[in-house]
Amino acid sequence: SRRGTTGNTGMMRKILLNVHLVVGLLAAVVLVIVGLTGSILAFDGYYDGWLNPSLYRATPQAHRISEASLQSNVHRRYASVAIERIDMADSNSAHVFTLADGTRVFVDPYTGAVLGTRGDAEAGSFLKTVRKLHTRLGSGYMGRLAVGIATILVVPLIATGLCLWWKKKRLTVAWRQSFFRINWDLHNAVGAYASLFLLLLSVSGFFIAFEGALFWVTCSTPQP
Repeated sequence: SRRGTTGNTGMMRKILLNVHLVVGLLAAVVLVIVGLTGSILAFDGYYDGWLNPSLYRATPQAHRISEASLQSNVHRRYASVAIERIDMADSNSAHVFTLADGTRVFVDPYTGAVLGTRGDAEAGSFLKTVRKLHTRLGSGYMGRLAVGIATILVVPLIATGLCLWWKKKRLTVAWRQSFFRINWDLHNAVGAYASLFLLLLSVSGFFIAFEGALFWVTCSTPQP
């Protein structure tokens, strides 16, 4: 009886391992692309400032020009285009006026000088390409479908991984062992610690890829 139980346990573990490997291989390429592009998009909003610091930085002085005066100066200079948004950061940063045509005007809040302008195409063309890769592999419906399927496959990947991990519950890394042992320990420990986070990413990514499913689940309708 004990031998039969051990055999059944071993068979179940083998099935789980095979499912884990197959699902991982099926989703691997798409998940690598989604992961890398997602890491880039996580810092969206910072790249332009890093590449063009002269537009974003202002030297603090004793007095600031009032927001109304700054807005009037921008309006006079770009009278044909309405101001849609004003972003004000810390004391070392320029104020950013976003116009209706997408142009961003950078203004020194202490002197009122226009430090420069950036258009949508200049600031966001690279990130738009990355976003297309992230959400639909740079293509249309089939790319979006592939991303959606790959993200939802993470759910059985996590489930089978936790089942396989549960026997030894390894959460540490034997750094003095062989490369393969270190790699195995890292896989176990990182997978266990990140499982909940990965599950949230998977489910939210699926609903981003298939918005219709989200509206169906929440019994809501898209905003016009």
